Amino acid sequence: MPVVPNAGDPNQRRCYGVCLEEHERSHIDDVNRANPGICRGKPRGTQIMPSTSIQLTDSEVRAFEVTVQCLRRRLDEDARDGGCCEAYILDAWNYYQDILEQYRFEQSRNRRRRR
Repeated sequence: MPVVPNAGDPNQRRCYGVCLEEHERSHIDDVNRANPGICRGKPRGTQIMPSTSIQLTDSEVRAFEVTVQCLRRRLDEDARDGGCCEAYILDAWNYYQDILEQYRFEQSRNRRRRR
């Protein structure tokens, strides 16, 4: 299981903690794709960072896309389960959607610079 920094209060963890885990797994997938086996033998909690700001931005865009998609799923699941998490999930969706848009903007700036 990935280490999830600042996973929020108990209600946030219960309502959408799985989405934060999926976000961190997305980063792990990126790292393993770029450097297979780099995490092998490392202690739990070791941070492996992208080499460049462009790699970081690209990884964050993918991870926040995963987060937002997961929050949509959680909202549907919550509606079927009675809706007690709706406010938490919607707040998180708005927050993470804003961050995603910021990273997408940075990503588009990076692409223009590479030309």
